[in-house]
Amino acid sequence: MDAFGKIISMILAIILLFIFPSLYIAQKQDSIIQSYVLTETSNFVDKIKNTGEITKATYEDFTSTLNATGNIYNVELEHGHYEVIPDEDSFYQYYYTTYELEILNTLYPENGDSPIYTLNKGDYISVKVTNKNKTLATKIQEILYNRVLPTEQIFVMYGGIIRDENN
Repeated sequence: MDAFGKIISMILAIILLFIFPSLYIAQKQDSIIQSYVLTETSNFVDKIKNTGEITKATYEDFTSTLNATGNIYNVELEHGHYEVIPDEDSFYQYYYTTYELEILNTLYPENGDSPIYTLNKGDYISVKVTNKNKTLATKIQEILYNRVLPTEQIFVMYGGIIRDENN
């Protein structure tokens, strides 16, 4: 075999023996992290649904638990408030949505207090979590495919109706 053929077979051997198994392991790790993030997000939302409140401590516990995976996440909170407004002959039903910025401004006021963001029974809470950094699997795939891939590989959305079992 000539020198060029040996070089090509060495490159193929490296790809088959090292890069593809590394990619497989990294993709499995992303899958495990996806499952973990889903579990932690559902636990966080279920706690909110049961108590009808978001505290600074529960929010920080949730975000620190997510950050323990080694990834950086974007957490989006939405609170839908159901309201019925009576009129002379009938009534109107509305859902007012409060987004993350307003919720976090309530949890982290400028005066340093530690207030609670309260939700009413029948309201809706939604939490969306996506990764902001590229995972190892994404980086390996970009090298192999010579293409830029989307950063968001871990995506979780969970929500539900507030039961507020404390009242």
